[in-house]
Amino acid sequence: MSLKKRSELFELLPSGEEMTGYDRYTIETQGITSLSLMETAGTGCADYLLRTYSESQYLILCGPGNNGGDGFVIARKLKEKEKAVLVVELATNSPSTDQKINRERFETLGGRILDSNNLRDTNLRTKDEPLVILDALLGTGQKGALRKNVYDLLSFVKSVSNSKDKIIAIDVPTGVDPTTGEVYDGTLVADRTLTIEFKKRGLTQAPAINVCGEVVTIPIGIVPSEMSEFTSPSSKYINSKLPARAPGGHKGDFGHVLIIGGSRDMPGAPVLAARAALYGGCGKVTVVTPTELSAHLSELPEVMWKFIHCKDGYFDSESLEQILPLFNTATAITLGPGLGRDNSTKAFVKKLLESIQKSSLKLTLDADSLFPELLTNLSAEHCVLTPHPGEAARLLQCSSSDIADDRFDAAKRLEGKFGCPVLLKGAGSIVATKEFRFINPTGNSAMATAGSGDVLSGLITSLMAQGLSPSDALAVGVYVHGLAGDIAVAELGDTLVATDIARYIPKALRSIREAASE
Repeated sequence: MSLKKRSELFELLPSGEEMTGYDRYTIETQGITSLSLMETAGTGCADYLLRTYSESQYLILCGPGNNGGDGFVIARKLKEKEKAVLVVELATNSPSTDQKINRERFETLGGRILDSNNLRDTNLRTKDEPLVILDALLGTGQKGALRKNVYDLLSFVKSVSNSKDKIIAIDVPTGVDPTTGEVYDGTLVADRTLTIEFKKRGLTQAPAINVCGEVVTIPIGIVPSEMSEFTSPSSKYINSKLPARAPGGHKGDFGHVLIIGGSRDMPGAPVLAARAALYGGCGKVTVVTPTELSAHLSELPEVMWKFIHCKDGYFDSESLEQILPLFNTATAITLGPGLGRDNSTKAFVKKLLESIQKSSLKLTLDADSLFPELLTNLSAEHCVLTPHPGEAARLLQCSSSDIADDRFDAAKRLEGKFGCPVLLKGAGSIVATKEFRFINPTGNSAMATAGSGDVLSGLITSLMAQGLSPSDALAVGVYVHGLAGDIAVAELGDTLVATDIARYIPKALRSIREAASE
């Protein structure tokens, strides 16, 4: 498949290093100079600003590199439109050649430039009106904590700005690592980020998403030399992977899901997973759960129940014999929702995994089933892992902060360590498989609610039961789950419960199919 064709199915989300390579490739192969690219980028940003904002005064922070060069092009274009423009240039002895050229062009128009070392008692406003503050200090090459001169400049700007001002980051907010999404102390919180050509992959992750505001892509004609390591699938791609439903099909054709979970303290988790599995399209669902929970689980008449006699409301090693006969009719299993981490649970999970691995059943391991020492000999053809960041830290034997510092690396390490497809949940959930590495583009913060992960695990298992490979089930499942949450928020409001997400799965599936047919 050509790169152009692949780009229609996936959004490229390059790292900082990949983006630098794309710039270089474009210059070397397209007969375009770096100065010309800078002109196009600055012009595109300026045109967007003029269309979007009515404010007449701009404060533009320009760094010494190409990001600062973009800033000087923007400053010139805005001044040509008779906007009041003041540039504060970061004091340095080594600006890039292209930056210097555009600085001189701005000066030729009579543009006003201040040195960042000489701002004390300076009035940055020409009028008693809101400012549009443009952050064009550092671009995709930034790494690590901010240098003192950058930190001091941003601190000064914070001290003189107010809530009516608009803050716009050019390409990447200064202080955000474009590759990992890490945010360093001192970063200005942007209302919008005008990112050049491609959204950088770090901007899809927390904490970066908390300081980027709305991310708007400004196309300038950069040609990628290759696919980025991480991409986001389009709805067209997701539609191509949805399980087919034959007109004459019956429930036996669409798989039988076992949900094994629940405990004394979390009886509702397998119910949520079961609901999602049914709405996801599987033919039958059986919930396997401790007997004493039966009074809590009567709300789903479509589900079959298998109540296991367990001591104290938790599965134990003696539960296994009551479950094994169900393997004969099952297609796929979800293990973990609400299982609890009682002392008896680990022995139960160990024995159950040994039995499942002897079968051909597909398996979603979630929540309390994720004991790192038990996850050996997992099959990439039959198994997926769906940890949240805390569970990922336990699996990789590191801290949660280590996971947050670089979620991309964590997802790759999980897939490499356990040998099966992995979904690292959270804002911008990451799918890491041997075939692809996706960043999920759907979902919203209203989905950060108890039980949302149980809904997701049930949906993924439903898709595997209907014939999807584990890798495709992860990609489709997390996309549909997020889209269901997006549709639910649009119709219900800004807060959700997990049941809302499950109930909107059919609408999400219909939306994907309709979008693909347009």
